[in-house]
Amino acid sequence: PDRIATAAGLYQRAEQAIHEEDWQRAVDLLNQVIKLNPEHPEATQKLAHAGRRVRLAALYEAARRAMEGGRWQEAVDELSEVILVDPGYRDAADLLDRVRAAQENASVAQTVSGLYEKGVAHLEAGEWEQAAHCLRRVQQLSPGYKQTRSFLAEAPRHLRPGQRWLLGVEAILRLVGPALTLLV
Repeated sequence: PDRIATAAGLYQRAEQAIHEEDWQRAVDLLNQVIKLNPEHPEATQKLAHAGRRVRLAALYEAARRAMEGGRWQEAVDELSEVILVDPGYRDAADLLDRVRAAQENASVAQTVSGLYEKGVAHLEAGEWEQAAHCLRRVQQLSPGYKQTRSFLAEAPRHLRPGQRWLLGVEAILRLVGPALTLLV
């Protein structure tokens, strides 16, 4: 009888913790309730619910920390799991959209940086055609990136006349290409 009364008091405290959304405290109290009264009619169900909420909160916080650290895939994984368990949990869906956009931006930035470094290496090696190719791609992906424009302005002066002509044709095609596709 004394155990049942103690369990009832703990259960009331657990319900208060649930009301306050203090999920970890609710889990701890409900575990004590079940230990004292394994036949408690609602404690097991509420323990499962509170346990899910603790897990969601941990996943959500892990995703936030991953976002702060720029670990985009980790954040995507954590938020995807949160949404799988509870699609309406806090702002997880909005955060997931923002993380995916940041992940895409980081990927483009990495590509741009790699192409730029490759283009500069070609410039330093006197490989003007390859340099121009890499730097034009950088210019397409990220106009105004570092010294791309000035390097591109210099590269054609070092190309043979036929290569300069080809650069001009490529530039024209970039300008009129979209219009040509509409005619087809």
